[in-house]
Amino acid sequence: MARSAIAFFLALFIVVLLASPVFPQSVAARNHYKVGKNHLESGRYGEAEKEFKEALKIEGRYSDAMYLLGLTYLFQNNYDDAQKCIEQVIRQEPRFDTARLYLATILMEKEQFSKAKEQLQYVINSDHNFYQAYYGMGVILYKEGDLPKAIDQWKKALTLEKTYAPAYYNMGLALYLIDKKDEGTKALEKAISLKPQNPLYQFSLAWIQYGEGKKEEALRSFGKLKDMGSGTPLGLLSEGMIQYGKESYETALEWALKAQAQDRKCEKAFELAAMSCEALEEWDEAARNYEALMKLDPNEKAFKEKIGALQEKIKSLEEERIQRSRYPYHEMNRIIK
Repeated sequence: MARSAIAFFLALFIVVLLASPVFPQSVAARNHYKVGKNHLESGRYGEAEKEFKEALKIEGRYSDAMYLLGLTYLFQNNYDDAQKCIEQVIRQEPRFDTARLYLATILMEKEQFSKAKEQLQYVINSDHNFYQAYYGMGVILYKEGDLPKAIDQWKKALTLEKTYAPAYYNMGLALYLIDKKDEGTKALEKAISLKPQNPLYQFSLAWIQYGEGKKEEALRSFGKLKDMGSGTPLGLLSEGMIQYGKESYETALEWALKAQAQDRKCEKAFELAAMSCEALEEWDEAARNYEALMKLDPNEKAFKEKIGALQEKIKSLEEERIQRSRYPYHEMNRIIK
């Protein structure tokens, strides 16, 4: 499952402090905070970082600014600095549960799963109705390879918030991996019905449809997604799948490699590259891409079998090559004698 398959821990929306905000007395600090928040909401992370730092120079215990500075680092995958900021906020605001969710996100990205679960359990004990905590627990359990328990956690989240699309989406993909394909498809379709504008959900369903032989339907979806996600990994992969469907495997591989260059954690970029290499009989490269895919998501068990089969094929071809290279010499020796 991807970045393109398992949705990021939380929707990465901007949230204000749920605990009582610690507003500074300084108008200047508050103004820097407001400008930084606008930059952050617009994706201008460099500018946001500068403004939050200016606010904190004026008011060092300005929790709101420290919190959003932490999110700014998180959105740039700077997990170490993000962790320092969020932990500082929690020290100042121990009951700020949303900050603990983001801390769990950071710890999960650093593969510190036990510590991440501790934060989530704290939130659940504090508020049994905090459905995002159950959702996050499901993501961690998925990463640990316990798909049935992950699905149970996502179901708990959905009992509390029946319209939470990320839980349906991740549950659908996990169900598909444990061969409950009909249930998985229904969950994916539910996610799409709740968030029809989300291209990731549509892409994943189209990918599954293509694999199940519903090629025309899938290719129509990829055609729409290519335009919706122009220039993004999903857009590049949609173009790649269209080319793959046309049996233009070299071109499909080019699009897959472009997507890999943009996002080294985009699993479907490696899967499309592997598929294209197989079609081109580039067995070594196919195996390399499947191995990269397995490192990103060990739950994709089917690829382990593919890697084994490819390695056997490579070994067999190498033995044939050695035999062929020897044959002329044997033939020459026979003629000379």
